[in-house]
Amino acid sequence: LGLALIGFVGMLDYVTGHMFSCSLFYLLPILLVSWTVGNRAGFLLSIAGAGVWLWVDLTGAERYPHPWLPYWNALVRLGFFSITLLLMAVFKAERTLSRTDPLTGLSNRHSFFEQSALEGERCRRYGHPLTMVYIDCDDFKQVNDRQGHLSGDGLLMVVAGVFKSQIRRADVAARLGGDEFGLLLPETGLVASQAFLHNLRSRLMEAVLRGGWTMTFSIGGITFVEPPEKVDEMIGKADAVMYSIKKEGKNGVRLV
Repeated sequence: LGLALIGFVGMLDYVTGHMFSCSLFYLLPILLVSWTVGNRAGFLLSIAGAGVWLWVDLTGAERYPHPWLPYWNALVRLGFFSITLLLMAVFKAERTLSRTDPLTGLSNRHSFFEQSALEGERCRRYGHPLTMVYIDCDDFKQVNDRQGHLSGDGLLMVVAGVFKSQIRRADVAARLGGDEFGLLLPETGLVASQAFLHNLRSRLMEAVLRGGWTMTFSIGGITFVEPPEKVDEMIGKADAVMYSIKKEGKNGVRLV
């Protein structure tokens, strides 16, 4: 699609000539591809854009006073495209860091609240079910005390890896703080959520055992059809279900 857009802009540039500037229209597909596909694809499209622009200069009606000027202009344009891509990459990286937990790579608490608010609104508007899950690593402090914080960090990263491998693209997994995690399962009812959470707990237990840790998990959740408007209430209800498991001896799954 990006190459097709560059080709279209090049033909437009060729037909209209130097009296009508198309510079911005070269940049738009480059930025679009870089944002959605990646920086490498954006840079390759930048080269294509500068090349098409050079072709227009060489074959169009306009004649330059020196034969090397079109090539110089092409290099300048490529530099302009590249600098713009670099600035966008920095912005994209900062935006990602502001929404991501640095240890686990999951969404952070702030991002989880934002996405929960959006999914809660969708749930209220369309009447689709929404499941909110709160997960606590039982006795995680003992891992830090006995094996050190590096081991504890390793455990949290393994847990996060299980979440990433098990959730769908539409789902959200977040580290809410310390050893507590949240899951947001849009358009997922009670029966489907129960099956998913029991399977998730099995995968978590297998992963921590392979890593040499002794760890269990308390997993509580609630399926909403009409969730509260405040995200704090949504998360609080899931937290309350999880806490009820902790009071009864930990190491369990409960969904209401």
